[in-house]
Amino acid sequence: MTASSHRLSIHDSSPSTMATWHGAYPYPLLEAEDELFDADDDPPRFVKEVENKRRQNRLAAQRSRQRKKDYVQQLEERVGELNKQLARWKAMVEIYEGMMRAHGVSPLR
Repeated sequence: MTASSHRLSIHDSSPSTMATWHGAYPYPLLEAEDELFDADDDPPRFVKEVENKRRQNRLAAQRSRQRKKDYVQQLEERVGELNKQLARWKAMVEIYEGMMRAHGVSPLR
């Protein structure tokens, strides 16, 4: 297969040539896209660029998921701390209400 057989363009859109490059890009190319093909490239440069972009996107998504996981974990830890603090305050209220009752004062509740 010659290098020119890898080349697709808007001007060559017959069904037999539309999928010449191993079926990777089965649509006719725009002129701007046609410039991305280099006869020496296998696969074409735009395929490499798309693969690089997908890899970057995949890594960014992994980092984003990890940040979200860390954030949720921090929130859960904070909720745990606040629940402990709430339990301490409730215990303090019970103690002070008991002291008020012992002295004949009605609690405010």
